Amino acid sequence: WAQAQSLRLDTAQRLSADGQRVLATVSLPDAQPAQEADGPGRARYRLHFDDGQLQAAVRQVATAHPAQGQALSLYIDRACQDLMLWVNGVLLLRRTPLEIHRARDCSGPQLIPLPQALLQPGANQIDIEISGAPLAQVSSARRAMGLSALQVGTHASLEPLHRRSTLLSHELPAVGAAAVLLVGLLGL
Repeated sequence: WAQAQSLRLDTAQRLSADGQRVLATVSLPDAQPAQEADGPGRARYRLHFDDGQLQAAVRQVATAHPAQGQALSLYIDRACQDLMLWVNGVLLLRRTPLEIHRARDCSGPQLIPLPQALLQPGANQIDIEISGAPLAQVSSARRAMGLSALQVGTHASLEPLHRRSTLLSHELPAVGAAAVLLVGLLGL
């Protein structure tokens, strides 16, 4: 449901470390970003979207569910917890390992409020830089550095998707591990 009432961004430009040169156009998800230009464990992307397309998705939500409001958010199913995000050249978010408890974890979904004041009529740009470990250095592909497709839409339409993804990627595995531990302890 959320995907139909949000704008999906699934193509990105892979940028140089300074964000000035386009190295390649990639499809998202990008599971193993090339890291040569940025150094080990860093990747920078640029995505574009049109405000008219976004407003059409917002109107669709407002028509179907008028009580939900129109605050905008950006949903990223998979991005490293160590990330920086710019909207139209303005730094919106900077998360570093010192600010979060799961440093270098690339498995968690992100739901980031997107201030309307940062959006421009017509073309808009999102730059995102992630840091993480390559696949060879982690226990699963889900924890390796990578970037999923992004979705822009109303917070109300994206929040259930974020909640479900958080449940599936973090909370259910923790419950499963606790259950295995309990069975093991009872078997002693």
